[in-house]
Amino acid sequence: MNDILKRLRETQAAIRANEGGNSRLLNDVADEIECLQTIVDEQEDFIRRIASTVVIAAGNLTRNVEQWTHDAARYENLLDEIEQLQVEVQIHRDKARGDYWAWQGDEEDHLESLVCPVLIHPSDLRKIMEAAEATGGK
Repeated sequence: MNDILKRLRETQAAIRANEGGNSRLLNDVADEIECLQTIVDEQEDFIRRIASTVVIAAGNLTRNVEQWTHDAARYENLLDEIEQLQVEVQIHRDKARGDYWAWQGDEEDHLESLVCPVLIHPSDLRKIMEAAEATGGK
């Protein structure tokens, strides 16, 4: 568009240089230049408005992504908490139904075969853990 305006202005200057009977053509070229300049100005204004809208939209998108990231982390934390609470509820259900193994410490307790909660005294658990550490965790 700017190239067209430049050529029209050059044509206008050439016509002025030879102003003989070209005054009508000179006026027509001047009108066209004015019309094209108006179009260019409107397009530049439109482009500025679009650019401003894009900048605002990008800012909104950035804020939304930050909020979604925060919400996703919060959601993951809630899922972890729900899972822990479900395990705890299951333990209480098992205890209420008597579905647990009461550790006796009488060599008849085989932890590797148990699939239910184990009720064990802390001192017995410490002995098991110390024995496992002494054998390299086995």
